Amino acid sequence: MPIFSGLARFTNEGFIAVTAAKCPRATWRVEPGMVRIRLMRVGAKGAPSYRVVVADARSPRDGRIIENIGWYNPLTEPSTIQIDGDRAKYWISVGAQPSDSVRSLLSRAGILPKQAYTPQPEKATVAAAAKAEKAEPEATAESEE
Repeated sequence: MPIFSGLARFTNEGFIAVTAAKCPRATWRVEPGMVRIRLMRVGAKGAPSYRVVVADARSPRDGRIIENIGWYNPLTEPSTIQIDGDRAKYWISVGAQPSDSVRSLLSRAGILPKQAYTPQPEKATVAAAAKAEKAEPEATAESEE
């Protein structure tokens, strides 16, 4: 069943859709994360340009959209970012989740606050730390004997 076939509304909890399941009473269900703010690629091969769009999370990258709220051109120097801040804030307030790249663009455009960068530890470092913790209790057990 298409997501927008019937009544639908957006709330702070996320997207709420009416399911008409062959019964006279329609039921409301909350589906968080159903709407995403993401990039839609346009432009020629080797010359990317992107639209910042609000779309159903299940639709393909260049598929059906709900609303176009801006565009981004990475080829200009500096990169051109044009986003309607009021519409972006509205969609976020009703539960739309921005993708990582759009979240970065929104913070660069001054629409969202910049988030502190916390580097993730490398897998090799985590594995070495786990081995060291495992070997540590064995060494203390041998020294106690």
